Amino acid sequence: MSALLHELEPSVAFVLPQNNSDLNSIVNEAFAYKDDVWDISPFLKNPKNYPHNSKVMAFSYIPVGIRNLVKQHCYYELGRIKPQSVANKLSDGKEKLLKFMSEFGIQTLENFDTEQFLQYLAWLRDTYITEPKRMRDTLLKQGKEQEAKQYKPLSEKFLYDTSLFLKQLLDNATNLQWRGSPKEAIRLEPSLSFIWGVNTTQLAKKKKAKAEGRVIPNPIWEKIIDSARKVPKYRFGNSRGTKYQVIYKSGEAEGIKAINFAKYIILIQAFTGLRISEVTSLKSGCVFKDKKERKWLRRETSKTVLEPQEGDIRIPTEVYKAIKEVDALSEPYRHKSGLNNLFFAVSSKQNNSITPFPSDDWNYLYLTPFMKRNNICDDNGDIYKIRSHDFRHTFASKLVNEYNVPLSVLTRHYGHLSMEMTMHYVHISKEKLLKKSVEGFTQASKILANGEVGENFIKVVSEAKVEDDIEELIEKLTRSFGVTSLPFGVCLYDYRRGHCPNLGVQSCWEIGCSSFVTSDKFLPNFEHEADILESQITRDATLGKVVEAKKKKVKYNKIVKIIGRFTA
Repeated sequence: MSALLHELEPSVAFVLPQNNSDLNSIVNEAFAYKDDVWDISPFLKNPKNYPHNSKVMAFSYIPVGIRNLVKQHCYYELGRIKPQSVANKLSDGKEKLLKFMSEFGIQTLENFDTEQFLQYLAWLRDTYITEPKRMRDTLLKQGKEQEAKQYKPLSEKFLYDTSLFLKQLLDNATNLQWRGSPKEAIRLEPSLSFIWGVNTTQLAKKKKAKAEGRVIPNPIWEKIIDSARKVPKYRFGNSRGTKYQVIYKSGEAEGIKAINFAKYIILIQAFTGLRISEVTSLKSGCVFKDKKERKWLRRETSKTVLEPQEGDIRIPTEVYKAIKEVDALSEPYRHKSGLNNLFFAVSSKQNNSITPFPSDDWNYLYLTPFMKRNNICDDNGDIYKIRSHDFRHTFASKLVNEYNVPLSVLTRHYGHLSMEMTMHYVHISKEKLLKKSVEGFTQASKILANGEVGENFIKVVSEAKVEDDIEELIEKLTRSFGVTSLPFGVCLYDYRRGHCPNLGVQSCWEIGCSSFVTSDKFLPNFEHEADILESQITRDATLGKVVEAKKKKVKYNKIVKIIGRFTA
């Protein structure tokens, strides 16, 4: 089984045959369609972070009369959205559907019509809202408060999602003419969301507005950066009334000398977009230069991977110098505590012991006071309300929207599970993202391809001489190719033709796939990968791991060849 199934787009991993005839012959690299338990955890990068119902889909206790229809719907949805989302919808939706069918003696869905669907909605409301409310009110009148607590009505939003599972199942079955599907389509007037009193459009707008509101306006962002640059390295005095006191007593210094850690943390967050927990967990010596004097930061991320994992990200010179400076300043803390951290705190609650810098209270104890001290206000003259994660949204938005950095590069930078997760931060539609990806290739000095598919792509891109051609170019590309962003370029395989023949390989560039195209914009990624491989080969040779060193050497030679094609 491939270790890279989690990197696949849903449309690649799950494909139903067009005629839907021989479903039991479907097999992917994790499970077979005919199985009554589907383990989708191989398609999740960090399965340990998900509950059982989000990574295992069970169909064994679903009545035979509808089991295949439910399985077909789920497999179809797996090819369209995140696997864990399909598993969650199945888990939430099937229990109540099966209970309804059992109470009303329904064996199949072939005769399920609009009237029965409305009956199902009424049953949901009566069973999970009206009746619990009635029982709760009765018990409260009798003074039985403890007994009343067990009768908690479900929300209309939850039941909307529950009924939506069945509605989508019936719609897919009818529209795609699956075996055992209803004879007629479910037609609701008014809509399902209106029936449940859920304004889905408004919810989507609020969610989008909330996310977009996390991007710090340029004037505010510039003032924050300017203030962080100007504040001194040290601050004096005791921060009374706070949970943590960032102080360090020195016998050679007069009074209490404290490093202004907030200064450095803000600069690092603003120019890297790292989470506050990732910044405060940085270690001494975490920055370095490569052979071309480019600056890198080694950080550890544990939220989006199976186990805590180190990774290197590019950083600007200003951040490199700031980290070098705070590394030298915090050396006394490391000497006294024995810890290798970059940032520290002195806890008054622990006998003034030196502890790692706290991230939980960062917003309240450090970031907000920083905004107040520097009088950073919004358009109304009020202190600008900011949270640590706003830097992450702002950094991502700037890189993709202003500097045209490929989304795949940002996904790698953040250590995200998927580019869909990264898109939450860049606030851009898939259509605009595709346009920017194409624009990146039109602006590249050199584009590399390994076969006819790639050469055709280069030919199409070369036709876009001016920006006015971009829209037409995108339409032409989407008709001819399946453009999917990758950390080292793009994949042009059209997944509408079925599974990629190279499914599960280590890397497209490594095997010289004819559907892989890259440009000099990805050159830093290749060069850094080569540096990592070179150090790993040296380490393996030193440890006597001859076979491992030879394997890495083959990979290293291939990537050096690609670098040579760019620099020739």
